[in-house]
Amino acid sequence: MFLKSQDLRKLISISKKFMKTNKNLVDIIIVGSSVRGKFNPRDIDAVLLTRQSEPEISKKFTTLAHELTAAVHPIEFPVDKFFSGAEPLVLNIVHEGYSIKNNSRFGDIIHFKPYSIFTYSISKFDKNTKQKFFYALKGRGTEGMLKKLKGVSIAPSVVLIPIEYEDEFDDFLNTWKVDFGKRRIFYEL
Repeated sequence: MFLKSQDLRKLISISKKFMKTNKNLVDIIIVGSSVRGKFNPRDIDAVLLTRQSEPEISKKFTTLAHELTAAVHPIEFPVDKFFSGAEPLVLNIVHEGYSIKNNSRFGDIIHFKPYSIFTYSISKFDKNTKQKFFYALKGRGTEGMLKKLKGVSIAPSVVLIPIEYEDEFDDFLNTWKVDFGKRRIFYEL
């Protein structure tokens, strides 16, 4: 579960109270690095899913969240825009969003598990560095990064990582200076 940050736990509590007092709110959905495994995110992105447009709702929410150390970025998002098909935010909501109302990932609500497929290349590494990378990735006498992040190797140089660990795996590959690409997918539950 992604709830590593004390600020996130506080924000969930604030959000639940806010939803009870604002009947225009359908849900508050947390997106961004805070739900992709960052331990102490500098900011938290909160989508305020509303029945009708209400521009002032973001200001009200920001006022309530002032006590958090992480900056909160509320995004007012009317539900009719959710189905317009032209909003990139919808993909983030569906793929990585955490629903405060339902206390679960949005993907779980629609019975799909979000993952990232990483493809990487270590062809520029010498033999010794390749071996060290594989030990770090798959483990040797200790738990490797794949097991730690509940990832799976699905082909040579291709791994499947749950979305809640996407940023951590990014950091791992960047630390090793590995060339990589990633695509987000859903797996039916």
